[in-house]
Amino acid sequence: VWVVPRDGIPRVDYVLAVRNAGFAADAADAQGFASLFAGLLAQGTQARDSRQIAETAQSYGGRARASASNDGVMVYADALVQNAAPMLELLAEVVRTPAFPDNEVRLAQANALQALKAAEAQPAFKANRALLAATYGDHPYARIQQTEASIAAVTPQALRQAHGLRFHPDRALLVVTGRVDPEEAFKLAEAAFGDWAVAGAEAPETPAAPRQAAPTRLLIQRDGSVQSTLRLGRPAIPATDPDYVPAILAG
Repeated sequence: VWVVPRDGIPRVDYVLAVRNAGFAADAADAQGFASLFAGLLAQGTQARDSRQIAETAQSYGGRARASASNDGVMVYADALVQNAAPMLELLAEVVRTPAFPDNEVRLAQANALQALKAAEAQPAFKANRALLAATYGDHPYARIQQTEASIAAVTPQALRQAHGLRFHPDRALLVVTGRVDPEEAFKLAEAAFGDWAVAGAEAPETPAAPRQAAPTRLLIQRDGSVQSTLRLGRPAIPATDPDYVPAILAG
């Protein structure tokens, strides 16, 4: 748990990041699974449905949501300072006891299929897919975009199983920031997550990504296009590399 006091507006923000829970943990035939997994975390728990979660968060002056990246899943929540404790309890509920209700899964699938259809009509989407394949080959980083088949294959049971494999406290970091007292913040974190224990098997570690790629030139024909989309890339350096932050600043 990291606590970062910050003066300013009377608000507290929480981010719970879970390592090795994102796109790289998806099976080769389940591209982009982590996107639906993360999006559905706050759409129903064992105690509340999606509407109750949203209304409860709003009553605290904030909201709860989640997103996936290549290497992990991050669950966010924010609230007015006076509601810091109940909001962290709600965040813990979302993180620890998601239900993945059938109706919410079906709705998320329908929305994802519509979004995919729109994305595939854009040249940038196809260019990014080709670049990832050329850059990372058969590494999981090349398979982060959803497909119709991978979306259709998602089930509530698969989501619950993924939660059991991916969400473990020994891979999690909770960051608390805002107008908070560090000692009080640690107490709140202990109350919400102190009894969260490792249970069952864990998803395997992500294999090391390639650091080099063979020079390749690709041309993707798209009849009817009035513009060209260009992409130039190479394997990225890991976030632990000392040049990572300087590279971001240089960009």
